[in-house]
Amino acid sequence: MDKNNQKIFVFGATGYVGQALVDLGQTQQIKTLAHLRPDSRQTDKWKQKWASVIVDRTSWNVQELTKTFEKEKPTHVFCTVGTTRERARQGDGDYFKVDYGYTQMLVNALNAAGVKAKFIYLSSLGASLKSLNPYLKARGLAEQAVSQSGLPFIIARPGLITGPNRDEKRLAEQIAGKVMDGILMAVQKLGFEKTAKRYRSTNNTKLAASLMHLGLGSKTGLFMAEDL
Repeated sequence: MDKNNQKIFVFGATGYVGQALVDLGQTQQIKTLAHLRPDSRQTDKWKQKWASVIVDRTSWNVQELTKTFEKEKPTHVFCTVGTTRERARQGDGDYFKVDYGYTQMLVNALNAAGVKAKFIYLSSLGASLKSLNPYLKARGLAEQAVSQSGLPFIIARPGLITGPNRDEKRLAEQIAGKVMDGILMAVQKLGFEKTAKRYRSTNNTKLAASLMHLGLGSKTGLFMAEDL
C-alpha cells in the first residue's frame, strides 16, 4: 500500500510504545491519529509535540469511536494501551477493563463502522486464556478478541519492555531487564539462541519500529519476541 493511502490510528498514544509509534508516523510522514485520554489535561503539550498529527480525544465507548472510524477511515489501528497494578489501585481500571476491555471496544467499533483496518495489538509474553495471572489472562482475552474480530491482525508478544526514558519510573523493571539480558547472553552462548531472543528485553523505539514494519507490511498473525 502506498504511504499516501495509509492512515494509522494509535490507541494509547501517550504510553511508552505509543509515543514512539506516533513519533515514527510523524517522521515517516504517514497520516497519523494519536488518541489521548478523553480527560487529558496535556492536550496542548501533545499537539505541540506532534504538529503534523491529528490529536484525537474520542470518548471511551463504542458509539463515539464508531463515528470517529467512519469519519477518518484508518487503514491501520495500533492498540498499545495497558494498565498497571498501581494505576488500577488509583481507580484507572483493572486489567480486564483496560487491557482486555478497551481492545474489545476498538474491535467492536471498527466492525460497527465497517472499517476493515489492520489491527496491530501489543500483547505480552505469556498471554494466555488459561493463565492464573490476571494480567496475562486479560491479555489472552484481548488476543482472542483480536484474532476472532474478522480483521487482518498482528499480535505481538515482546519480552520485557524497558528503557531509561519512561515517564513512569520503573527502576526494578530496568534492573530486572539488565540482569535477565546478562543471563540470556550466557544462554545464547550455550547454543540456545531462540530462547535467548524470546526472553530478551527491548525498548520503545526498537519495538515501535518492528510494530510499524509488521503492521504496514503484508504479514499477519502472531509474532513472538524473536520475530520483533
